[in-house]
Parts: sequence; structure tokens; C-alpha cells
Amino acid sequence: MANPFAAEPHALCRWAAEQVMHDAAARKEWQAEIGKGKMMGVLIVRYDDGRSRRIGYLRAYSGQICGRSDWQGYVPAVFDYLQPDGYFKLHEAEIDDINNRIKDIASSDDYLLARKELAEMTERHDRELAEMRWLMAEAKRLRDEQRLSDTADDKVRERLVRESQHEKAEMRRRKRAMTTEMEAVRKRIEQQDAVISELKSRRHRLSDSLQRWLFSQFILQNADGESRSVLDIFSHYNSQLPPAGTGECCAPKLINYAFVNNMKPLALAEFWFGESPRGELRRHGGFYEPCKSKCRPLLAWMLNEDYGYSACNVNGKSLQPAVVYEDEHIVVVDKPSGMMSVEGRTDDVSLEQWLRKRYKGETETMMVHRLDMDTSGLIVAAKTKEAHRILQQQFEHRTVKKRYTAVVCGMLSQQKGIIDIPIGADYDNRPMQMVDEKHGKRAVTRYEAVGNDGRYTRLHLFPETGRTHQLRVHCAYFGGLNAPIRGDRLYGNAADRLYLHADTITFSHPATGKSMTFCSPVPF
Repeated sequence: MANPFAAEPHALCRWAAEQVMHDAAARKEWQAEIGKGKMMGVLIVRYDDGRSRRIGYLRAYSGQICGRSDWQGYVPAVFDYLQPDGYFKLHEAEIDDINNRIKDIASSDDYLLARKELAEMTERHDRELAEMRWLMAEAKRLRDEQRLSDTADDKVRERLVRESQHEKAEMRRRKRAMTTEMEAVRKRIEQQDAVISELKSRRHRLSDSLQRWLFSQFILQNADGESRSVLDIFSHYNSQLPPAGTGECCAPKLINYAFVNNMKPLALAEFWFGESPRGELRRHGGFYEPCKSKCRPLLAWMLNEDYGYSACNVNGKSLQPAVVYEDEHIVVVDKPSGMMSVEGRTDDVSLEQWLRKRYKGETETMMVHRLDMDTSGLIVAAKTKEAHRILQQQFEHRTVKKRYTAVVCGMLSQQKGIIDIPIGADYDNRPMQMVDEKHGKRAVTRYEAVGNDGRYTRLHLFPETGRTHQLRVHCAYFGGLNAPIRGDRLYGNAADRLYLHADTITFSHPATGKSMTFCSPVPF
């Protein structure tokens, strides 16, 4: 079978995907749901119809559509857990009942009133105590002046001590009174919180038990005819509970159906139908790899292959970096596309390893920054710890200036501008990133179009922050340029390479402080 994590889908998969998209678009009852976005998939198979061997394809959708996983003409769920009176629905209803009880308590008048009273009481007490502290400080200042006056005698000093003691005692009494006043309200809240906490603990136990039961019911078959549950596969893979939804994606559904029905899988492709989900980068009709957190362990077992991320690497090519400049402090290198900046999970030689081999231990080369494996261009490495420290400070303070040249798909509505969109990790699909308005880090990119041929636009990109995949996400995202970089297998479509090159970098030399600018010819 062709590698299911290959960047470029097989031509037959593309043809089959077109047929599925036509069929899906014609089903009126589906449109309200799948128009908002649905991952779909096709699997090219060889099968025996009793007279001869033939080639055909299977089709599937992830999860359910309109609450069903058994639509005619599509591969059914590995395990249909949606029967109204089935085990899952009955226990799901029990969990829903707990959720409703938690909601009722948290939104009850008594609970909300108690929390409001406590907040108002806390604010009032804080103001009162702040005022008392100010008065005490002012009184202390006056007493100190009296102690230093010429008329102060022992009796005056004793009176001043008693006043100070009285004020402190009064502060302690008022604090105790406030604590007593607030304790009654806190008790009302804590009683309700204790009930909510117990309900949440019970919900967690029931949910965990139900998830384990569900994953034990998803039984998959592999190429050798062996059967194993999703729960068992993950226990051997990483000893962890599978992520929610594992086993419901297109890839394991399709391959399992093929094996169960004595079909030989030949090529797989997953593609997106409908709108892009908020924050993610999915395009209608675009092809995407199976998700790594849920599907990679399953497919590795089903197909008897170790489908790590290395399956997407550019292997077997002779990649030769070019040294642009070097002295006893730094080295500037032009990295080729397909070479990792630092050592990764694969056996491929990284630029960092290449540099260490080049200098044969005579100097310690340390990477100051990185480029994506698929991005080519200029990288600066330090030869001393002091140079490394100073250069890192320049990157942290954003005094290093970089320019990238990119070729993006399509024409732009604006020829220049600024993209300011926060980015965070897509933990279920590493190494992909996603737009994350809530938890993402701010990412800013300036851009300027410098030419187009009617199909592609050439850009200069100026990153003002250095987030992972920043330029790739900002170009591909609908709220950014809405124009994926050509050859971007993660956020667009694969090509002969990623058309992104770091062609200019400016920084201060770590030893001399002199501003230095280096340029690299764009290889596309």
C-alpha cells in the first residue's frame, strides 16, 4: 500500500475524491452539517468479484453525519455506539444528568447571591482596612513627631505607646469581626461547592469508564488478519488512553472495512469538505494527512508499518548547505530545503550535525535560530558561547531583521500590509500550528507583493515575531492572506518543494558590534 502519510495523493485518489464530493454536494439532507466542515476519505482497493480481480474505491466520512454513521454507500462505523437504548447512550444520559445538576447548582439564586454577597463584602472590607491602615500610619507619624519634641516626657511617651497598642488591637478586633461576618457566607458557598466537586469527580469516573468501554468495543483488523481493540493498540503504543474520537476517522474506518471484507488497500487520501473550522487551516477540496495523535498508532499497527513523521521527510537526497560567511565567532549558512536545522526524530543529517562534522570538534557550533525543514535560506550559528548568548539576545529583543521570499497560490486583494494573528500549537496534529485567539502567542508579519503570473504571487515577507510556522500559517489562513505558500504540504498542497526562502538577514556582529547584512539567491 502507498504511504498514507504521503504528501501527494495518488491520482486515483484524486479522481475518487471528486466523485465523493459530487455525491456529498447532491445530498440535500447533509448540507446544513457538512457545509460547516467535514473530513472525508477514499481508499483505492483491489478485490475479487468471483470472476476476476478488480480495482475500486471505498468512501467514508469522519464521525457521523446528521447523527448517523450508516449512510448507504459509505463505509459504516467500526462500532456504532449511537443506538438509542444501547450501553453508551444510557451511560451518556447519566453523565448528562450530572452535567445538568452541576449547571442547576451553579446557576441557582442562592449560590449566585452568596457569591455576589461575598464579593461585595470582600471589596467593602478591603476598603475599610485600607482606610484604617492609612489612619494608623498618619497617627504614627504624629506620635513620632511628639516623641521628638522638647516637651515629651515619660508620661507623654507612655500615652503614645498606649494609643499605638489600642489602634493595633482595634485593627485585630475588626479583622476578626470581618472574618466572622464572611465565614457564614463562605460556608453557604462551600456547601454548594462541595456538592459540585463531588458531582464532577463522579462525572470524571463515569466518563473515564465509558471512554475505556467505548475504545474496547472498537475492534480493528490488520493486514495479518489479527484483531485488536483501539484501547489495546494504544496501550502497546504509548500506554495512554486514546484521545476522544479515536477510531472514528476516515483512515482506520476505510482500512478496517477493506481487511474485514478481503480487499487489498492500495492508496488512501483524506480531504476536507465545506468551511474551514475556526482557527484551523482546512480548505474545501484540500487533501490532508491522517491525524497523528489518533490515527498514526492505529495505521502503524493495521499496516505493519512504523508511520512516524519521518515518512514525510525528504529522504535519499544529497542536501549540501553552503557557507556564506564565517570567522572565529560565527558562521552564516545557506540551508537547503529538506534539511532539518537541528537533530530530530529521524536519521537524516541536520544542519547542526553537518556543521559539527565540518569543524571536527575544533569549535562548538551552536544554532542561534532555526528554519523549518522545508524552508531554505540563511541561518546563523555561533562558534562560542559568548557569541551565542549575544546573538540570542538580539533575537529576543527583535533587533535581527529577516526577509523571506515566498510564492503563494493565487492573487492578493491587497499588495502590502500587516498580518497580526496569534498562533498556537495544534497538539492533536503536531507539528502543525493553528490560529488560537485565546491561548496563542501574538504573531506579526509584514508582507509586500513583488510580482505575479496570473496563477501565483511572489511576496517578500518580514516576520516581526518568530513563531513556529508563522509565515506558513499567516499566508494560508483565511483571515490572513488566504493564499497558501506553494508546496506547503501542511497548510496547502504539496509540490516539488516549499516555495519559501530566507534570503536576507541583518544583525550586529557579536564581537565587533558592526551591523552585518547577508543575502542569498532565491532558488525558485
